Amino acid sequence: MATPFLFLCLFFASLTEARYISGHITDERGWKYLGRFAFGENGGTITVSISSAQPNQKIVIYADDSFEWPSKIYGNDELSCADRLNTTMAYHTWTASITKHEVSVSTHTNRFWYVAAASCETGKLDMEYLVELQNAKTGLWDTALSLEEQGMEVITLIHMVLVAVILGCHGVSLWQGIHSGVTHPAFRILLTALVLMATGSFFNFLHYAIKSFLGDSLPLSFAIGSIAQAAGQLTLVLLMWLIGQGWSISSNIVANRLKLAAIFCTLVGLYGAVQLWDLLEDSVLFLYDFQAGPGVLLHLLRCAAMGWFVWVLRLTVKGETYAAKQTLYIAIGVVFSCWFGFSPLAALAAAFCSVFYRMRIFYSLSALSDVIVTGLLVWSMLPSRANKVFRVNIPPPQGALPHPSSV
Repeated sequence: MATPFLFLCLFFASLTEARYISGHITDERGWKYLGRFAFGENGGTITVSISSAQPNQKIVIYADDSFEWPSKIYGNDELSCADRLNTTMAYHTWTASITKHEVSVSTHTNRFWYVAAASCETGKLDMEYLVELQNAKTGLWDTALSLEEQGMEVITLIHMVLVAVILGCHGVSLWQGIHSGVTHPAFRILLTALVLMATGSFFNFLHYAIKSFLGDSLPLSFAIGSIAQAAGQLTLVLLMWLIGQGWSISSNIVANRLKLAAIFCTLVGLYGAVQLWDLLEDSVLFLYDFQAGPGVLLHLLRCAAMGWFVWVLRLTVKGETYAAKQTLYIAIGVVFSCWFGFSPLAALAAAFCSVFYRMRIFYSLSALSDVIVTGLLVWSMLPSRANKVFRVNIPPPQGALPHPSSV
């Protein structure tokens, strides 16, 4: 069923005509923000239809070349409705009772176009509106996607396929391990992480495919994708910490359980805060997820958690006398340390790029690191390799020191 659905998404996306901002608005305030769009380098068209029984109902489009509109117009409470309507950033204004009116936009610089409803004379909004924002024909997906989103559908599709391949390989490996008697709790935790990541990448792709097809998105799809991706990463973090303590490899005991639970719950809380902020944020004022407090704290805590993991892993390696397990710990330590440190670096690198490319850069780098670390973990857990190291009952040499987690 997945293959026909994928082809349907690709086919319908090619028929997309425009990004739609529409609805029926009633508001006691005389001015309200409706949406945002960025045309590609070839420009496009803006088409507006308005109907209302009330007089002086308007739709206004703002052109923001300097990225100052959110703070100077939207976030400035000292401005009146008339001030917002008569600003020099106002590009075009449509008045109610027009059937359909189209304005062509040719742009040589990347800018955001903001859509707002206004009724300064009556101070009350009451209208039906439809705003179509259409890029000039540039490709299969680009017509209805804003500039900062263009390419996300391909990135999420590639991510989904790669994670699905890794999940399939791990599923086969796990099945072979069960039949050969080589099983381990870490295998099931990794399977859970892969299922969550595959679910997240699928719903992220679905979000952009639907947006390309319908000209608008389904918030539920994006929410499920974001939550599943975050849950998959948290499951990987838990697996990393457990392996760092030698759980089910050198010892059946999880040391420092309260400390582990406290740090993990804090990390879960920050992940939840970032996801909630991303879903409920005022996207006009914040153009990047990690420029606000929850995102910054999340990356700082990730760095602290990585440091704690390295410290605990060092003690585990010191107490392990079986060479194959020491090699496994060191390899996993290097892989997980790179994965943990890569996310803050990716967020920092994206922050120095144009706002129109930040989302693509950060998601691409994060997806790449997830694919690499999960692929290496799946490879390390192949039955032929797992039989040598993923067993607690391998007898240590004579005179070996006890494992630190059991002290």
